[in-house]
Amino acid sequence: MAIKDILVHVDTQPGSEDRIAFAASLAKKTKAHLTGLHVKADVVIPVTENDVIVPESLIEDQERVIELQAQAAKNQFDGAVSANEIKGEWRTAHGLAADVLRHHAHATDLIIVGQQHPDATDAQDVPEGVLQDTGCPTLIVPYAGVGRTFAENVMVAWDDSAPAARAVHDSLALIGKASRVEIVSIRAKDEASDGDPCAEICAHLRRHGVKAEGTTLYKNGSKVSDILLAHAADNGCDLLVMGSYGHSRWREFIFGGVTEDMLEKTMIPIFTSH
Repeated sequence: MAIKDILVHVDTQPGSEDRIAFAASLAKKTKAHLTGLHVKADVVIPVTENDVIVPESLIEDQERVIELQAQAAKNQFDGAVSANEIKGEWRTAHGLAADVLRHHAHATDLIIVGQQHPDATDAQDVPEGVLQDTGCPTLIVPYAGVGRTFAENVMVAWDDSAPAARAVHDSLALIGKASRVEIVSIRAKDEASDGDPCAEICAHLRRHGVKAEGTTLYKNGSKVSDILLAHAADNGCDLLVMGSYGHSRWREFIFGGVTEDMLEKTMIPIFTSH
């Protein structure tokens, strides 16, 4: 499916401006409409003792800061849209960022969010919370930004699961013209004689004109996430495609495990869906 509608999360984290610029350049490349969504922070009323009344000026100061942040975010978005000469739309909302983003993602082709910055104060469970029930593929952009290339040297983390298959199928619009697509499977040593785990998906992608090749890596005591990220770095990959899970299974088996580590440590964009 072609990408014609992109939604980008615009927040106040470090790296947001680079994320907007990347989203705008991708929209230009895919001839897509770009929507910027900024979720305004809620006013925080401090807890006081002895029924002390909070000065109204304190609330007004917070509201003023929130509006200034929203205007600064809009200015960054408008500048990126203008520079790339694309069609854009600006939206603001209140609430928990992950909840708002999931709702707006129901009517788009791709949602772009940022990796949580170590110093962030307003991440609100983004990107982890966005991966639940969006019905839409998600692209997580590192807070350090995107390199000089994107989706030219792609790595797919493959475990022959339904989420992995969905991520591969959903990513075809991005990886279809890649110079190289490597399907990577991780096995235990005692699984070495079970045949090539990447053969079928590589053959499927080649029928779509994708230059896919398979690689099998073996567990060596390291975390699966560390093995995948080290392999991506060693091979200069500029996009990682992987599946994610939903509901309790997603939380229990993935977060606190492979995906959480990947989202925390990645230095390249991650494309995922479930």
